[in-house]
Amino acid sequence: MPRLRRKRAFIIGPVREITDAEKKAIGAYVLRLEKQGYHVHWPLRDTHQSDPIGSQILNENCWEIERADEIHI
Repeated sequence: MPRLRRKRAFIIGPVREITDAEKKAIGAYVLRLEKQGYHVHWPLRDTHQSDPIGSQILNENCWEIERADEIHI
């Protein structure tokens, strides 16, 4: 029997100037999606943020957005 592919969700939200309250709320939302079986890409957690220019960050996020079934803002 073929294995079902999990839906992929990309989360768009603040990264560099995020408040603790926003981080907590978005983190809880991400956990709910993951409990529902989603594979979630949350840039704050899943994209390396050490690129000083930002081109690698943009490339990685674009790749993940293209792969996503859903975009959540």
